[in-house]
Amino acid sequence: MERHEEVSAAVVDVIRELGTQVGEELSMYAIGVPLIEKGFDQYEVAGAIEQLVRDEVVEIVKGTNGLRLLRPL
Repeated sequence: MERHEEVSAAVVDVIRELGTQVGEELSMYAIGVPLIEKGFDQYEVAGAIEQLVRDEVVEIVKGTNGLRLLRPL
């Protein structure tokens, strides 16, 4: 598995572990902290989140530090 795939899978795993349901918001901090602790850097995590936005899995909630889950994982 390539590094970007590994990071993307880790982001999805954290969202699942948090129990996030479609339509719910979650903090990017809640995603980032555990991934940084696992050895990923902030740029890798941000890139994986950006890909999820492009894939319309999540959207960035304007005016917050949050994401909204748009479809089931």
